[in-house]
Amino acid sequence: METFMLSIYRDIRCKWFKIGLAAMVIWMLSGPDIQAQLLDDFNDGDDVGWTHYTMPRNTPGANWDASSGVYRLWTDWFERGQVISSELDITSDPSYSNGYWWATVVRENADSWCNLLMRFDAGAINSYQFGWFHNQGLFISRSDNGSFQFLVTDPGIVMDVGIEYIMEAGAFGPELELRMWRLGDDRPELPQLFVRDVNYATGTNGVSVGAFNAGAISASFDDVSFGQNPGGPALVVTGDCPGRMSATTSNADPDDLIVLVYGFEEGQTTAVPGCPGLLVDIVYPRIAAKGRANDQGEYSVSGKVRASACGLVILQAVNVTGCAKSEVVGL
Repeated sequence: METFMLSIYRDIRCKWFKIGLAAMVIWMLSGPDIQAQLLDDFNDGDDVGWTHYTMPRNTPGANWDASSGVYRLWTDWFERGQVISSELDITSDPSYSNGYWWATVVRENADSWCNLLMRFDAGAINSYQFGWFHNQGLFISRSDNGSFQFLVTDPGIVMDVGIEYIMEAGAFGPELELRMWRLGDDRPELPQLFVRDVNYATGTNGVSVGAFNAGAISASFDDVSFGQNPGGPALVVTGDCPGRMSATTSNADPDDLIVLVYGFEEGQTTAVPGCPGLLVDIVYPRIAAKGRANDQGEYSVSGKVRASACGLVILQAVNVTGCAKSEVVGL
């Protein structure tokens, strides 16, 4: 991969003028359809299997109520900045830390903001939040010991009160993404938000609601589900950029031919030879490395990455034998 990284560096120098310093890295989850697992539809009228939290801890006046067949988190009165949350206990299994986490969400009054949680550590109050906030719009944020910081926002996206929306959070290694759309509309082809953050790798998943002002808050959640892309290869990039990094492809059969391609822009321009209908999701992709999957179905390469590639180069793994592709990830 050392030679591969040198070729990337040369390509960056040649293309820098064309794409500019403000070039965006866009990754999308491609390959097989998402395999969804409905975890709780609250039709039993209770929230058995969920654990309740407030911040600050033990704040009075918080309610968790599934008796109506949806999961309502609400208060009669609340202080600005306080939060009530609930985590689904079975998602403490690490297999729930990478995939899609979604629910049908209704913001029930104008003082409320609401979000989904992934990789939540209740003891340390660490997590990622995916949701909507009144002056930030759609957001992905991180909590470190209860201190929140927005990682990426889109103030132009509106979440109307009383309307059912689908919120879909995604976490794949360090790659985080969020989609939100009205129930009944088509799922957005691309995430509205995406960001890379390496701080938290595992934890439980949950739901959360808070207040903009000192007033009652209320939001409801329903049809809480989790999903993954089961059939295609999984590509995970680890390490610090710049520095030494590794790209590991898994979920292949032993001896499958894996080709790792790279480029600078998302888009479908290139068909995979021998795989009818399969297109690479990188514009004008170049081959970075190729090899056979080992007995565990994995293929891994590593090398030193220069600073000029960070935030610019995107990668995708293609299983040529199985005619399948991974999501696109960024360095």
